[in-house]
This record gives sequence, C-alpha cells and structure tokens, in this order.
Amino acid sequence: MPNVPANASIRGMERGEDPVVSSSGPTGDGASLKISVVICTYNRADALPSAILSVLRQSVPPERFEVIVVDNNSTDDTASVVKPMMAEHDNLRYVFEARQGTSIARNRGWREARAPYVAYIDDDAEATAAWLGAVMEALATSSPKPVALGGPILPLYRVPKPKWFKDEWETATWGPEPRFLEGHELLHGSNMVVSRSALERVGGFCESLGPVGATYAQGEDTELFFRLQADSQGHIYYTPDAVVRHEVATHKMSVRYRMWRSFGSGQAWYEFRRPRSRPQRALLVAKEMGRIGLLLVRAVPIAYRCAYVRRWAVQTACPIMKALGRAYAAIRDSGTQRGAA
Repeated sequence: MPNVPANASIRGMERGEDPVVSSSGPTGDGASLKISVVICTYNRADALPSAILSVLRQSVPPERFEVIVVDNNSTDDTASVVKPMMAEHDNLRYVFEARQGTSIARNRGWREARAPYVAYIDDDAEATAAWLGAVMEALATSSPKPVALGGPILPLYRVPKPKWFKDEWETATWGPEPRFLEGHELLHGSNMVVSRSALERVGGFCESLGPVGATYAQGEDTELFFRLQADSQGHIYYTPDAVVRHEVATHKMSVRYRMWRSFGSGQAWYEFRRPRSRPQRALLVAKEMGRIGLLLVRAVPIAYRCAYVRRWAVQTACPIMKALGRAYAAIRDSGTQRGAA
C-alpha cells in the first residue's frame, strides 16, 4: 500500500475502491509506540464510539499506543462516527477494508500496525482503564517473552439481564493468578494481544474462518492459537488485570441463541480435530450419540435442582447441541469425501 500523509482525509469509501488509511496526525516515534490496538467493525456505528473511547482513555500515555479502526465494508455511519474522534486524538487511525470477513479485517489490522504487539478487542466491547497498563506490565516482566497474551472477558449489560441468565455464560477467565497457559487453554478474540512478528511468521488469521458480514461463524481465534502454540516461540500468557467487558446483546440472552451457538461451537471443534479416516469419523459419531444419551438421562434430575426453566434448558440443551454439532460435522464430512471419491 502506498504511503499516506498523516493528515489525509477519509476517502476510498465506495465499494470496490482501494482502501485508504486515514490519520489525524503522528502517533509518536517508533521507540515509544508499544501496542497497536485494532478494532474491526461492521455496521456497528452505534456501539463503536464506546469501544474506541474505552481504549483512548487508558491510563498509559497516548504516545505509547495507537488505535486502528478497521471498517470492514460497513454501510452505516461508521466513517462519520470515527472522523470527528480522529480530530481530537492523534493516535487514532482509520482503515477501510472492502473485502468482508473478520479474519480479513484482523489481518489488515496487524499489517497496518506500527507497534511490535497488536491488541484486539471487539467493536461492542469496552476495555477497562488499566487494560493496556496491565498488558505492558506483563510484557515487561514475564519470562520467557510471550508470543501472545490476554486477560478476562466479563459481561457488559446495556439492558437488564433476565433473572435466569448466568454471568458465567459470557465470562472467559483463566483464574485470579497471572501465568503461562497450558496447551488446552486458549485466549478469546475480544481480549488478545499478539506479537506482530509472530502473526507474520504464522501467516495471521485463516481467512476462510470466522464471521463474514452479518453471517456468524466461529473458530478463527482458536485456529490461530493452535498455530501459535505449535510455533517454536509459542508461549501464551494470561494476566487477570487486563480486563475487557463484552456486550451481551438482548438476542444472546435467549435459549435459542445459546443452543445455536453451542451447535456452531461443536462444528468448530470438529474442524480442528478432524479424524483422517472414515472409521475414525464413524467412531466419533457413535461417541457423540452416546454422550447425548447420557446427557438426556442427566437432564431430569437437574430439572429438580434448577429454579428457572430457561436456565435448566440452557444447562442441559447446550452440551447436547455441542455434541450434535460434532456429530453433524463428522457425518457431513464423510458424505463430502464419499461424493468426491
């Protein structure tokens, strides 16, 4: 991409034009810039300002970080929301990415980043004021130097939650102590910081995974961390002080959504652990069907201990839907390979 003047205006917004970086000014010298925070967004002009401001209002000096908003081909007022904020904050930048897909936008973000570490939060999330300070402290004190790190994600309710809904369903944490994560422990996309050199080394996010526009999908974060763990320098660190709060929209507080999400999670699980042979896939289907039978048997006594019917439905149906997702993916995979033979 060609160099763009620091005072460039927002342009190239029309569909199909070359994306252009816009910036209101310099973000400090390379030595002081430690982290590039990337916020990828698609048609979330309503929630986006809160996410941006939560990062701009960090407790660390602004010359130590930059904020890059990657507009993933939005059709709403995203550009006009960001432009006035850029006039007030020299470390806020704007990028328009015409190719849709969260993984594509995230890759664009780290490629535009000027700092050695790239942090990601979602456009409907808010970082606590000490977030980047905790990240920088962990980077300075942890040994060996982590290739990636992150912290807890807590629920952010903009509307009152139902009494039956549990905070833990939208909470992601690895406990109260800072530490390097084990092989099965992964970070989540709305609160992750990755070495830019590591992203370049492993090729970034897989662009065939993850949401595309309004189409929801899962797995791009997990797949990246599997490759980072396999990398020779793949130390992943967790710091409990780097907290991000992620919005729990109204539609997420429904039994239908929880079941649908669990089914998708089961499919994503299969994609990362796909058996090579047809007998192995058949065995996986048999195991998952057996798991479903056991879960159905356990569902009855759970109902007597649960105060809310919907909570019982989520606690019992979601594990079943995840198992169904795994079995369905295996059956579909067998059918696809048989058809290709």
